[in-house]
Amino acid sequence: MTFLPTPVQQPRIPVWVVGAWPRERSMRRAVRWDGIIAQAQDAAGRGIEADPGIIRPIAEYAARERPPELSGRSPEIIASGTTPAGDPEAAAAIVRAFAEAGATWWVEADWQDGTVGGLRRRIAAGPPREAGIHRCGPPPTGSAQPGPGTQIIGT
Repeated sequence: MTFLPTPVQQPRIPVWVVGAWPRERSMRRAVRWDGIIAQAQDAAGRGIEADPGIIRPIAEYAARERPPELSGRSPEIIASGTTPAGDPEAAAAIVRAFAEAGATWWVEADWQDGTVGGLRRRIAAGPPREAGIHRCGPPPTGSAQPGPGTQIIGT
């Protein structure tokens, strides 16, 4: 199957795969790709919040278990949650905790209480500003680091 136009990224567009922590099969599958969308489960298999305390072992696992042929490329670690639209410092503090735990992307996602009004307020406030975690597009040429001020917000 061929898609047009062809992607700019090589060898293909990035593929992000859900990694359900601490499920071994899920994590082994996820570390073989470009990014891990962090999710967590309790002992009964129910979804729980993937807070920074969950992100850290996911990032450590990914660094340790990455296949040898991919060892030169760290996977993206995608965290999600909600941040307060009216308090930029609090929003940055939330995102900072995830970045310090190893997350490289933040996706703003309010799955419980998202309303049209609330989402509009979040969009109008702009993304939480925490350097080093948000990316929108590839890093600058010759750099493995995200470009300054680049960000992503999703719902």
